[in-house]
Amino acid sequence: MLSLTDVKIRAVKDKETGVVNLLVEGNLLYSNAKLLEDKLEKLVGQDVVIDFSKTGLITSKGLAILIDFLKKQETLNKKVKIKVGTSYVKRVLEMAGLVDKVDVI
Repeated sequence: MLSLTDVKIRAVKDKETGVVNLLVEGNLLYSNAKLLEDKLEKLVGQDVVIDFSKTGLITSKGLAILIDFLKKQETLNKKVKIKVGTSYVKRVLEMAGLVDKVDVI
């Protein structure tokens, strides 16, 4: 079990579709957002599903990293889908205006 300040991020590439599924588990805080940034940087230029279904909290730092990644992907015409699990995460994405710019599933 993860503590309140832990986050676990792992990427798995679907061999058939080539889409990378990035699972973010735990709370995405200022103190650990660099982990997300590092993972996303390696995925620029690939189609990605970011799975926040096991994420409880996203701070502004994590949101800024996500927005930067989405801009890069849009420039490269690559698909990004975001999977949400909690109403909090969905609300953060709505407030940032991301639900109109990316597929939220």
